[in-house]
Amino acid sequence: MANDLAAGLKPLLDRLGEGVLVVGTDRVCQFINLEAARILALAVEDCLGQPVTEVMRWAGRGQLPALETCFESLRQDPALEFHSDLESLRRGNSAVSVEVDVLAYLESGQFQSYLILLRDVTETSRQARAFHASIKSFRALFDSVPEAIFFLTRQGKVVDANAGVHRTYGIPPARFMGKSLDNILAPDRHGPGFLTQRAAVAFDQGMQHLEFWSRGRSGEGFPAEIYMYPADYFGQSVIMAIVHDITLRRRHEDALILARDQAEQASRMKSQFMSNMSHELRTPLNGIIGMADLLLESDLGNEPLDYAATIRDNGLALLGIVNNVLDLARLETQEYRLEETDFLLDMLVEYLAQRYGPPCAAKGLEFRGYVDPDLAGLYTADEAALTRVLSLLLDNAVKFTEHGFVELRLEAVQQDQSGPAVRVHFSVLDSGMGMTEVVRERIFHPFVQGDGSATRAQGGLGLGLSIARNLIQRLGGELELESAPGQGSRFYFGLDLQRDPPAA
Repeated sequence: MANDLAAGLKPLLDRLGEGVLVVGTDRVCQFINLEAARILALAVEDCLGQPVTEVMRWAGRGQLPALETCFESLRQDPALEFHSDLESLRRGNSAVSVEVDVLAYLESGQFQSYLILLRDVTETSRQARAFHASIKSFRALFDSVPEAIFFLTRQGKVVDANAGVHRTYGIPPARFMGKSLDNILAPDRHGPGFLTQRAAVAFDQGMQHLEFWSRGRSGEGFPAEIYMYPADYFGQSVIMAIVHDITLRRRHEDALILARDQAEQASRMKSQFMSNMSHELRTPLNGIIGMADLLLESDLGNEPLDYAATIRDNGLALLGIVNNVLDLARLETQEYRLEETDFLLDMLVEYLAQRYGPPCAAKGLEFRGYVDPDLAGLYTADEAALTRVLSLLLDNAVKFTEHGFVELRLEAVQQDQSGPAVRVHFSVLDSGMGMTEVVRERIFHPFVQGDGSATRAQGGLGLGLSIARNLIQRLGGELELESAPGQGSRFYFGLDLQRDPPAA
């Protein structure tokens, strides 16, 4: 009998991962193993001898016919089997999801009893529901992204695409499935397999980014960029490809380039105008200064001579401003060209001492000039540019120093023993008012001046230091500044100068 057989196999049946019930022809439960009792949340002894319809109570209508219907059908045809992937059984105040099989037990070909097999699929059902919910959430998020997104195999075939594909290309995502991503390429723009090859590279090397010309809605193309990332698509290794329409960005870039070109053209025109204007101003100024010098050499009385001196001094001041404007214009338009000549550094310092000694003496300042003895000999460089730089620095020092000294120092810092290059350190020092940190940070900008009251008293456009720094950079150095309020200033820079070998 099935009941006796089940009882004899009870130790084995209790170890099964599924529930087993043996139901007699009278529909009474004759045997139940521990797993079935656990699923039903009943004690084994409470199930035995009870009608199976009392033991197994359905919590809802499922796929399986009523047990009575199953039993009747099995009595008529014992070869039948009834199966349901998901049924819901009551368990106290809750329900349990189970997979159910109902079949007949035969012995010597004769019907003996019914077997009911139960498998608890509650956790599996919960995971399945969670999985479907996550898919639904993913889909909603996936389709809400405005950009076109594709998931690709290593071969570049599309396995999924979002609603952004339709927004971008006007083609339903389903029409891309199983096809190559190269279908979005504009005709005659790229070689075959252009995107497919990059997808394969992304699989092996990681993220890929490129710009390309994409097919448009009506056949016209548009500029696009694509990012390709290795990704996991529900357990499948894929490439996620995100396509951006960069038409607006390209328009903005083109507009910026046009604006930049127009601004550069305007700047060049401005600099050219300044250069032309400066040239035109210098001619009459030189005439005025020359005539003033002739008057000063004449036998005029003291008062006319004072007038002539005033004319000459103001003309020279105006000529200095015009020269600064001309230099700035030439530097901005890249018209300034270095011209190397041979010269002596000590003669350069002597010339500057003769030039700036008298103005220093007129203000009660001491002018100091020093040349390192190791710097004797001829050097090759642009003497005019170097003289211009040192003159601008000395002009600034004399202008803003009321007491003390102005000093020009040239020192040998380092000599390349394997060649003729000598590192020369140039310094212009003064005991003037000094500068704050705020002023130091902006003093080299064009048209920027230091202390406002001093500038109003001394005049100037604030171009000298900017021109000096630009010229030093062209010579291969960098102008530096050390200064503090009330402690004077030190402008310095270093240049590698070529020294001519001494004559044999």
